[in-house]
Amino acid sequence: MMLEKIISFVHSFDDEGESSDGCTGYQCQSCGKFCTLDDFEVKAKPEVCSCGGELSRDKALFCPQCKSKSLRYDMEFIT
Repeated sequence: MMLEKIISFVHSFDDEGESSDGCTGYQCQSCGKFCTLDDFEVKAKPEVCSCGGELSRDKALFCPQCKSKSLRYDMEFIT
């Protein structure tokens, strides 16, 4: 069984406690690789994987090895 740790979205704050850029998790729709981008990275460039595939957070996750959408999740929340 393959285990991946993925960040969905994390808020960030600057030194004064003001809201700042956060980070968001994406999956490549071609190779299945998971990655985390800071908000400033997403604004600065298109959401494209190193393989050239589209990075998405709006489509169903799938296994990078077999492409199955039958996955098991272990979610953690920070409040």
